[in-house]
Amino acid sequence: MHLGRMNNFVRHPQQLLPLPARCLTVLSLSAILPAFMASFRPGSDLEKPFPLGAFMWREITKMREFGLRPVLSLGLLTAIFAVACVSSNVLGVNYLLPARPAAPIGRSVVITFEDARKDSALLSPSAQAELEGFTNVYALTVSRPGRSGELKGAYTLGPLFMEILRYRLEEAGLRVLPSGAAADAQFKFVLKEFRMDFGDRKWSAAVAYESRLLKNEALLSQQTVNGSAERVMWMKKADAEKVIGELVSDAVNQMDLASLFKQAGL
Repeated sequence: MHLGRMNNFVRHPQQLLPLPARCLTVLSLSAILPAFMASFRPGSDLEKPFPLGAFMWREITKMREFGLRPVLSLGLLTAIFAVACVSSNVLGVNYLLPARPAAPIGRSVVITFEDARKDSALLSPSAQAELEGFTNVYALTVSRPGRSGELKGAYTLGPLFMEILRYRLEEAGLRVLPSGAAADAQFKFVLKEFRMDFGDRKWSAAVAYESRLLKNEALLSQQTVNGSAERVMWMKKADAEKVIGELVSDAVNQMDLASLFKQAGL
């Protein structure tokens, strides 16, 4: 394969192959990449036109530090690409919990979710073109500082935020009760914006929401949070997932729960 055509494939495979053929082609690249990587070095003339080469060189260098041989390292990377290809219809979200507060909030709540977005699509047209096949299903992983994440399940958007909020509130010392239970307050999460875009080889995403405390339908207190994140694309799906995970983690953790409950008189 001519290097120019290979570069076009590794950067924009959707322009050359339909989705079912990509997994087989990615595996076939294992026969081509060793020769290519042998001639690639960071800082060389190949680095700018071949961003995938720069990424793979860095990853292979990291693997060498753990005693892995270059051929085995390259094989592991190829396997990772194949797995990512198979799961392209689900977007992973890694929610990182904040540190536990010194003073837990000893109250009980029932969580409700309202989708108040003007545009219900997560992906812009350009982002949709990069993540074709996405079915609006999210695989949630929850992790604590300094610990590895634990896969919790697959959710659509509303249940995804409900589950993230449950972990966030429980980590703050709140008791989350099932819908309809007698609680100290209703915690209502109103999603105003949740959007991901792609352009100039960058993923960008934005979120906006209101968190409200209510009692017998009366508003006791509320907070508004806005957030954004962006990342240069090296591996399209993996970097999209990192942007979403960082954005959701930062935005949800921005909530000042202690202040919210104090304003509500709880």
